[in-house]
Parts: sequence; structure tokens; C-alpha cells
Amino acid sequence: MITLKSQRDIKVVFNQKNRLDFEDFYTLYIKNSLGYPRFGFVASRKFFKRAVDRNRAKRLLKQTVRSAVRVYKELSYDILFIAKVSILKKKSYHIVPEVVESLEKIKKSCLQG
Repeated sequence: MITLKSQRDIKVVFNQKNRLDFEDFYTLYIKNSLGYPRFGFVASRKFFKRAVDRNRAKRLLKQTVRSAVRVYKELSYDILFIAKVSILKKKSYHIVPEVVESLEKIKKSCLQG
């Protein structure tokens, strides 16, 4: 799994209108020309006051995306997962269906245009 590392790449994704909302996170995405997906994970200090909570939220998202990414190797998108506070009450297996659904919707938008 390749992650978005540079601040510039993350800002480019943040400025996009392509957004999918779910119960525990929302997803922003933009097409890239690399031929493979790159992922970013964000837990805002505004909503997660403690570093422990921010790290747990990002870790949960990374873990679920890592397990599902093998199926979506052909996606050519930069995808940013932004955690919501409700994610702290969940286990990773509760989040998997939402992550898979978000990747499926992105895949469908890729096929449409």
C-alpha cells in the first residue's frame, strides 16, 4: 500500500469536490496518472484532542484499507480517508464494509469517466 506523504499532494486531494460520506469517515479522491492508488489517512486535532485517539483512528483506517487494497490495485486515484469521532467506538471489522463500499464507489466512478 502506497501512502500520500507530501503536504502538497494531500492539499490537492483536500481541494477536490469528490467526496463520499460514511458513518465513521469520509473519503476525498482525485484521479492520478500513476496507474496505482495512493492513500492518505487524517484524524484532525479539532475533533480528536488526544494523540492516542488520533493515532488509533488512523491505525483502524490503515488496517482496513490494507486488507482491502489487493482487490483494487488497478484504481488510479489518490484517496484520502478522514476519520470521524464515531470511529473510536468501533473495531476494525465493523469498518471494513464501509471501506469496501467507498472503494467500490470510486471504482465505479473510474469506469464511468
